[in-house]
Amino acid sequence: MAVNIIYDRIFKGLKAVLGKRTVVQGDQLPRVAEYIELSMASMPEHIEVTGPSRAMLYTVNVDLITNKANKPKYMTQAISDIIDNLNDNPAYTTGGVYYWHNGQVIPGEYEGALDDNDKQLYAARILWTATHTEIRS
Repeated sequence: MAVNIIYDRIFKGLKAVLGKRTVVQGDQLPRVAEYIELSMASMPEHIEVTGPSRAMLYTVNVDLITNKANKPKYMTQAISDIIDNLNDNPAYTTGGVYYWHNGQVIPGEYEGALDDNDKQLYAARILWTATHTEIRS
């Protein structure tokens, strides 16, 4: 059975790193006040092809969605925790399964948005990239 690199390696690895409150865009949303949602920021990019291997760069939106977005002290700590988890795992392999290498947070501005009731629910978007190299058969 073929492996879906984006879902089985990138998203599942990020879910393991960031914790059980992490979902992939399109999954059923958890019934909690705060969660992390993953989505592709752009199409994967070929960065190297050498013989039987192919390296692809994946760019992912890591969105913190919370009803505590109007509490600046809380938000800076929550965002810092996510960035620390990502930075602590620039390469991720577990149980003999390789997920990625060269993972890094891309510096940028945090965005915010209001829902229909003027409550800030979407609190922060962190852009993260990583490389996955696969052996072609």
